[in-house]
Amino acid sequence: MVHETEAEGYGRRPLRKKALAVLCGLVAALLLGEILVRAIGLDTDAHWKIFDADRAAPALPDRIKVDPNAAGRKAFRIAFLGDSFTYGLGVDGDRSFVHLAAKSLNRPQTAPIATINMGEPGADLIKEWMLYNRLKDKVRPHAVVHVLSENDLDIDVYQGLLAIKSLYEDRLWLSSLSRLFAFVECKVRKRIGHGRMLDYLRGGATPKERNRSWRVTKCAIEETKRIVEQDGAVYVLARFPYLGDLTESSLQEVHDRTAELARSLGVPYLDLLDILKDESSRAMHLPDDSHPSEAAHALVAEAFGEFLNAHVRTRFGSSPPRWKSPTRSREEIERANVRFLRKILRLEPTCRSATARLQRILQKKTGR
Repeated sequence: MVHETEAEGYGRRPLRKKALAVLCGLVAALLLGEILVRAIGLDTDAHWKIFDADRAAPALPDRIKVDPNAAGRKAFRIAFLGDSFTYGLGVDGDRSFVHLAAKSLNRPQTAPIATINMGEPGADLIKEWMLYNRLKDKVRPHAVVHVLSENDLDIDVYQGLLAIKSLYEDRLWLSSLSRLFAFVECKVRKRIGHGRMLDYLRGGATPKERNRSWRVTKCAIEETKRIVEQDGAVYVLARFPYLGDLTESSLQEVHDRTAELARSLGVPYLDLLDILKDESSRAMHLPDDSHPSEAAHALVAEAFGEFLNAHVRTRFGSSPPRWKSPTRSREEIERANVRFLRKILRLEPTCRSATARLQRILQKKTGR
């Protein structure tokens, strides 16, 4: 019996030694990894590369006022409706594709064409309808190019985008002590964040979520087309790709569904992925920001010039037609906004974008 106990104790000692050796090896590997990460200077920050908030402050100038021909009545007026991509966030006004497209559209011995920038940073499709409703009496466009951007399937006031932003910015406490741990955490957060970003750009992670986003998207686009054509203007649809990765195959669904919608509506459609897909993603967006670079704006302007010359200019006569719609009062404009928002909410009661904007309008009325 004594001999058996001694044998068991002898068996445990090598096992403890092995465990201790493994532990020492692990500690040594971690220390070596820590030294290497610090020596090489590996990236330990999961950068947020979607939007640089500093570019949006202080208050941005109204680019509708940049073009001196915007309120003119001697030129054919083509308005570009959209968000910060259309506005040209991050580039000077005269370097935006809206401004540059006028050069391609204006030819000698033809009636002048003025391009008007109706882009507003932060606008979603619901806000863009309201933006056009508010500005159309002032701009009086003969054609409206509705430019969709990478996150136009968001119908919840950027709730999903803010959640992804928090994922990038949050840190576990160990990352403040260990650069090696911070490096590993950075890689993990980037991978998770990239997957969530792709789901966000597709309108949701599940078919149910994506169908919900597309219902509102389709309705907002149909209503924008209706109000544009109601004024006798030509409605054109265009879509920007996700500039962070022009080769991302999972986002092809978004472009296919937009093209299908344009066909069903019978409107001219320009998919800018066809123009930019062979370019370097890094060159097409701003540093640490997915908005278009000057190089991207130049390519897009040229593409719009060729496309609109082929599909829109042929619909113009020798001189601009008179704007027939009467100028409306502020109350009439507000009532139109309320009707539109209620139509969206009848279709999708959970749409946070429409809910928030309707509440603001009703609160202002109550305040009066």
